[in-house]
Amino acid sequence: MLKFNLPLLSLFFSVATWLNGCTQEPPFECTDAIACVTINRGEPIKIGVLQTLSGGTAPCSIDQVRTIQLVVEQRGDILNRPILLKVKAEFIIEIPVN
Repeated sequence: MLKFNLPLLSLFFSVATWLNGCTQEPPFECTDAIACVTINRGEPIKIGVLQTLSGGTAPCSIDQVRTIQLVVEQRGDILNRPILLKVKAEFIIEIPVN
């Protein structure tokens, strides 16, 4: 039968846990050219919305824009930075098919 020294075993796990917490992670480096964004201090977080605000799909698109505006107003900020919402209307050009 194995006998364990409880205080010594407890000390071992405490030191192992402490050493594990002391490891320093390298700073994050984004390597994706499309998805990486750099935001300078004091700049707001910009969110762009492109919707079709005319034609048959306008009612649904307008509701989506209003929902996004409501969420931005309720949220107020992201990471202590203000949110700047930009909405652009995309117009549909209908081409008749012969």
